[in-house]
Amino acid sequence: PKVPQSLKWGNVYLSVSPTLPVLNVAATLYNASGILLGVATLSFDLTTIGIFLDQLDKTPNTMTFLIDNDGLLVSSSFSQPVMVATSISANYSGVVTSNCLKSDAANNAAQSILVCRERADQYGYKPLRDLIQQEPAYVASGRAGSTSVFTLDGKRYYVAVVPIETPQATGMGWRFALFLPEDDIIGGIVKGRNVAIYICVAVVAVAVIIALVVITLLLRPLDAVAERMYRVAMMQDVDDND
Repeated sequence: PKVPQSLKWGNVYLSVSPTLPVLNVAATLYNASGILLGVATLSFDLTTIGIFLDQLDKTPNTMTFLIDNDGLLVSSSFSQPVMVATSISANYSGVVTSNCLKSDAANNAAQSILVCRERADQYGYKPLRDLIQQEPAYVASGRAGSTSVFTLDGKRYYVAVVPIETPQATGMGWRFALFLPEDDIIGGIVKGRNVAIYICVAVVAVAVIIALVVITLLLRPLDAVAERMYRVAMMQDVDDND
């Protein structure tokens, strides 16, 4: 069959067993004569994306995120999970919000699973929330091949939000976001500078203390001389042994 030129990505849903958030991709296949052979589908376990992001080479405090076209997090290298699964009754009548998925009860099962994904604008990583608040259009569309500097959560960050745009990703609308704190780059330089400053200050302080001690020792005999001169001036008897 011919290799498909584009893939059709579906929405995130829950697999039956094991209960995991997965994503389907479909490709229409044709033979060499252009005759339709059928449609091939493949499911991806989204939890593996987080493992991949964690294994990327990056500075200690660099954070990476994958955001879908609904503004929900697919994966994150931050410590907070992006998905929370809760056991619910099979006849659960509560509201299932747009960021949540509910597994169907099969064979009269007593329980079902409710999995909710974190919204990017409400996630626990504050620099991400600040960026969405300051530059919503930038986060929504991304900007390929460029890095911007923003002050987020009181610190400077180098940020890249890149749309996933390839013929094989048609219709995804996902963005990859990276946050690199400036302190990770210049922190070592600043730390070295601060150490040098501390050493200089300490040397100066020690020198001042030594100088004060030396001056005190040198001036101590003058006290006795001044006392003798005062007694002579006052016509007081002076003991030669003084």
